[in-house]
Amino acid sequence: MAAKEATRAEQERIAAQEHRENEARHNFKLSVEALKSHLEDKDDNQPSADIYGKAKGDVHNGTCTWLFNRHEFTEWIAPESKHPILWLNGKHGAGKTVLCSKAIDHLETTQESLVIIHQFLSNDDYIPKNRLLRIFSTELLHHILKQRTIALPTSIKPFLNVRKNESSKLEELIDCLILELPLTYIFIDGLDEVESSIQKRHSSVSDRSHWEQDVQELMSFLFRKAVLRPEKLRVWCSSQSLPRIRNHLYNDNWRHALLEIGMATGDTKSDIKKYLMSSISESTDPMGSMFAELFVGAALATEVEGSFLWASSMLRDLKMRADTPHDLIELARQGLPSRMSEVYQQVINRIKERDGKMSNPPLWKIVLSLLTFAKRPLKVGEVREAIAMIWTSNGNLDKFKVVPKDKILNSCVSLIWCSNTKEDDTGILRLSHSAVRKHVLENIDLGIDSTDDNGLGGSWIIRECCLRYLSQPRYAKPLRKLSPTGSWACDNEHITSQQLLLYAAKYWFQHFDTPVDANSGDNIPEAERDKVKKFLYSPQFRTCIQVQSLFVTGHFLQRFDPITDRGILIRKTLPNWTQQYEDTLNQQYLYFQGEWCRLLQFGRFTGEMDRCLWSALGPEHFFSHGQSRYHNFQFRQSEKVEQTRNRCQVQHVSQDGRRLMVAWIHEENRCLCLEHWKLDGKRDPQIKSTTIIPFSENANHLSRYSSPCSQTFRSIPLLPRVQSVAPVDAMAIRLDASLIRIGSKMYYWSPGSNDALGSYMPLEESFGESWEEVCVRDSFLVLCRQRIYRQQPKTTTEERERERVRWMRNQRETFERSRSRTRSGSSRVRLQVKVKESKLIPSFVIEETDSDSLTTQSDSSESIPNYEEFPDFSAAEESWSDRSTSTKYASSDDLYSHGSDDSKSDDSDSDIKSQLSGDDTESDIKSVLSVESDDENSSGSESIMSMSRVTWSSESESEDSCIGGDLSEDEIIEAEPAEIYAEPLCPVGISQPQSKKICDCCNRGHLREWYHCIICNNGDLDLCESCESRGMWCLDLEHQLYRIVNRKPTGVVSRRNFSVRQELVVYQMDKPENERLVFHFRNKYPTMLHDSAPVIHPTKPLVVWSLCDSLLLFADFNNNTYFEQKIKAKTSKKAHQICANLSFSPCGAFLRVAIIDATAQKPNSVAALDINGSDTTKRRLCLNLHVLILRLSATSPTKNPPKLLRTTSCLLGCSCARPFIPVLPFAFTWTDADLYLTISESYLRVYHVALPDLREQHCDSVDTPTGISSGFTITVPGETILLPRSSHNRSVQFFPATKPGGNATVIIGPRGGYHPSPPIGVYLSERDLGIWVCPEERNEGGGMYNPQITLEGQLEEPWDDDNDCIIIPFDGY
Repeated sequence: MAAKEATRAEQERIAAQEHRENEARHNFKLSVEALKSHLEDKDDNQPSADIYGKAKGDVHNGTCTWLFNRHEFTEWIAPESKHPILWLNGKHGAGKTVLCSKAIDHLETTQESLVIIHQFLSNDDYIPKNRLLRIFSTELLHHILKQRTIALPTSIKPFLNVRKNESSKLEELIDCLILELPLTYIFIDGLDEVESSIQKRHSSVSDRSHWEQDVQELMSFLFRKAVLRPEKLRVWCSSQSLPRIRNHLYNDNWRHALLEIGMATGDTKSDIKKYLMSSISESTDPMGSMFAELFVGAALATEVEGSFLWASSMLRDLKMRADTPHDLIELARQGLPSRMSEVYQQVINRIKERDGKMSNPPLWKIVLSLLTFAKRPLKVGEVREAIAMIWTSNGNLDKFKVVPKDKILNSCVSLIWCSNTKEDDTGILRLSHSAVRKHVLENIDLGIDSTDDNGLGGSWIIRECCLRYLSQPRYAKPLRKLSPTGSWACDNEHITSQQLLLYAAKYWFQHFDTPVDANSGDNIPEAERDKVKKFLYSPQFRTCIQVQSLFVTGHFLQRFDPITDRGILIRKTLPNWTQQYEDTLNQQYLYFQGEWCRLLQFGRFTGEMDRCLWSALGPEHFFSHGQSRYHNFQFRQSEKVEQTRNRCQVQHVSQDGRRLMVAWIHEENRCLCLEHWKLDGKRDPQIKSTTIIPFSENANHLSRYSSPCSQTFRSIPLLPRVQSVAPVDAMAIRLDASLIRIGSKMYYWSPGSNDALGSYMPLEESFGESWEEVCVRDSFLVLCRQRIYRQQPKTTTEERERERVRWMRNQRETFERSRSRTRSGSSRVRLQVKVKESKLIPSFVIEETDSDSLTTQSDSSESIPNYEEFPDFSAAEESWSDRSTSTKYASSDDLYSHGSDDSKSDDSDSDIKSQLSGDDTESDIKSVLSVESDDENSSGSESIMSMSRVTWSSESESEDSCIGGDLSEDEIIEAEPAEIYAEPLCPVGISQPQSKKICDCCNRGHLREWYHCIICNNGDLDLCESCESRGMWCLDLEHQLYRIVNRKPTGVVSRRNFSVRQELVVYQMDKPENERLVFHFRNKYPTMLHDSAPVIHPTKPLVVWSLCDSLLLFADFNNNTYFEQKIKAKTSKKAHQICANLSFSPCGAFLRVAIIDATAQKPNSVAALDINGSDTTKRRLCLNLHVLILRLSATSPTKNPPKLLRTTSCLLGCSCARPFIPVLPFAFTWTDADLYLTISESYLRVYHVALPDLREQHCDSVDTPTGISSGFTITVPGETILLPRSSHNRSVQFFPATKPGGNATVIIGPRGGYHPSPPIGVYLSERDLGIWVCPEERNEGGGMYNPQITLEGQLEEPWDDDNDCIIIPFDGY
């Protein structure tokens, strides 16, 4: 029994041990895979392996042994050597690469327990430092894995998540790997090859300084480690003895550890003779040794003094010409060339004699030109198609002219070689030596019509090849998608069989670049520029863009300003001369690329170019005739393109989406221009009329209003803020364009008599300023506003402001001078500018009187509106019917009412402040409210104060609750908003600059949080939080400052030129002028809403307006009475309302309310816990839609509060909850039975809310239960429809079809800012929209912005960090 127990225990122990080992192996495998995923690159190291293999094959028996007898070499490999660095140098062609490969083999066969890694650099494939570090790390890791199978060394574990671009971390990883391994030898051959590679790839960019820094940093790292640990690392480097390389190798830090072997003629003489004897060993004639002596003597007399390259090339040429050994001696006696260029020219002359003039250009010239000027190594299949394309005069590629691989190799004999001996097309063709490239470059011709018989080709051959290939007639139609997995075809031929297509699509424009060096003799002729222009205007170019989108990684790379969304940087994708010679075309292309970059780069729709709204680019755009799957257009008259290109416009769309008015201010004539457009849902819109409204900028007070095209880029916080109130828009069109506001003045439409045209006439009535919303019914005009202009006193004006600006500029200049001196000096010391707070700050404090005071008189020439505008009219009074106090309404938790009259305004303000300041409210919150006080007994002055607690999403506030006072600790403000203009994930991207930020006021550095002005000092003015809190500002007090936290914009602040005041007035325009004002309401609430217009009842004297957070005003303008109604329309008590949209039902019995609010929600991911177990997961700012239906009182709707019948809510997600916005990203469309909410995104995002049918609810019925959520249906389109990228910055509104089978209409509003553009329209059929489904059935965005991975490994032009990173400034979007 005991034996069985022991056996069972042993078995359990063994099983447990095996389980632990298996688990350890599994974890080890995961760790290794994680580390490899960070280190390995799509670009393999095959070129280096090819060179190493070829060099090993070129070694002849008995050669290179002299190296191992040199005392420098024996000292270098000695176990206790103090000289861990060995430099082998010699002239080009001396055999350094062969010696390097021989040294590697020698160490592998003569020594044990060592690690050897090697890298052979080539002029065909330049590898930057960062990629070399990854290669070394991967190879060293491979040796580690040979020794360990269960666990990685402890020192390696911190690097499991190392990033590819972190050079310093990669160096640390290599250091740790070397310490874990036995003695490691690193061989690097061809340091001098790198420069020619860079010059080849960037023919238009001088990059020598980059190369010097790159290679020096790499070698310096290796040398430092070798000197520090000679027992662990030895470094071999071989190159020509160039001065810059010698200077670096003999640096004082490692010259004592360096051994140098300079190759001399005596070293190579015997090797050359052995090579010759082995090469002609088939001849036993005694004259062989005589030939060898003659040949060696000639080799030693050449310019390279004993070059193996010369010897091998010359011998191959002689053996081709000689039939017998006797002929070899005779040819040698006749004289051998002493220069490599003469050898190559002799070879080419033999080729010319052999081939004659069978084709033009000849095969050998095409091959040499392709391999010399290609931007990357070319495969055999690519070269074969390129040759056939050159020989195809016109039309599609002639497959009968595709030559076999052997013919290509034989055409250039010893000048080229192939890395693959197989018969397929996968091998790489290369020039045999860099000297061949040098010879070709020195003997180029200028074109296909050149009469120079001695020319060896030129870049024009590969230019012509790429352009002809892409211009084939078969590419006039786009590629056709064969399967959802990314299989594409053209002309019924799979894309994989078109082998040159990817290279031509990626590199064609680089071959047409004009070199920076004007004397290079390779400028692009005008005739070729015309060919390029013709190609750009052709449909084949759109197919080329499709190929680039599908298969060229990072081709459409670009970066946008995180605040303004303006283009900053972009990857160059057109020839560099287009900006000079074809600027219009260049700008149009950049605009297209900016608008459709997401379609071109991301997601499952990549390559589906018919999703682009080509016509919406504008009638003048050269892409406007592209075929789109949707009917789309731009609201611009084609005959007035030049005059309207830079117009900044506003629009108004009718309720049914069938009429649109576009307005803009004519800068020269100072008048408002209006265009009236009509849409029918089938054809392009027709312009019906144009109207001109003259106005005076001063009389209309335009300076106090915000222009959508202002170069200052005005922003508004998504969550309305009492303390950061933006100016009112300068223009507003309302009421189906029957009323227009320009600044402070109103203009109404006056129809003409008989056949005369109508016109807009100014309303002579003085309505005051800042009226935001207008509605009209019959003769009743309703105006409302939520803000009034704060009078700016004269006491602080010009002189003090000029003094402040002078001081700021002096600070900036002082800092710039100090920084310049620091950069030029040997030490980097930041200048500290001391500022005496007691003197500086008070002198620049801007005092402002409270313009809200009713008794203050302005000194300004402009009239400041105040409430004395209505001296003979009493304010509206609170009105309640007897039924309004019934318990049925008072007890409702969902709907309750309260009212206040004008005489209680001061008490109301006091009550509001007491509600907000109660419960231990912070003192700084109290100070903010005190500034907003409307007490007439206040001092009437204030100072510039910190705005840091009033706008952002990262600070806590408690003053934004409404009458209910239910926000004790506002989690909404602390929630993390969506990233401003966040770009989708992409395999590559342009990183944001990581320069250290320094305050331009106090010079404080290393800022984590700061305030940024996008205008002053060319957009480079920053203030620290301390300076902003003390009242400092940028150079213009009218500018906004953007708060940056960890380099991400999180909010915006403005000087407080406006105060919040809710006010509504009603005029009856058919009465005498002194009797027109029939209703006046004003009050102040601690919150405000965005774009929440009032609505007027179709038949009754009732106006309803959303005052603030869930509070509605019901105004009876016949009796000058009102009541306020609080409705429950929040996701939670801590929700923050953004806007409200109201609509009466067609019968007038119901009020329909749509509300957008924001809440702070935790993501669905696993919660993050701190050491105490508390949840530290950052909440995200998310938006919600609430729809309510209220039934008005059938007997007294202007006195009795309404009753809530139905309500529903829908989560809108978090991606659109950005901290600040240029325009409100919501649009509401009401129909008789539906609501359509459209959210501004770069794809159509519309929610269809089918309202419950309440027609059976008779107006007299009072028994219907309240708070019922049934009856609503919320759906979204089943198909994804892409929109231009700028749509997330513009208003987007959806209008359903007016009849079955008709088209829905999408109107994308005009774009303002730096590059304004007109509105866009799209017609969508039922098939385009697909079946409407529940929002839960679709992911947000439809998965459209996931990085494209379906094509990886199948067919791809991978990204190269250095060679493909051609980034230029971007100002076309």
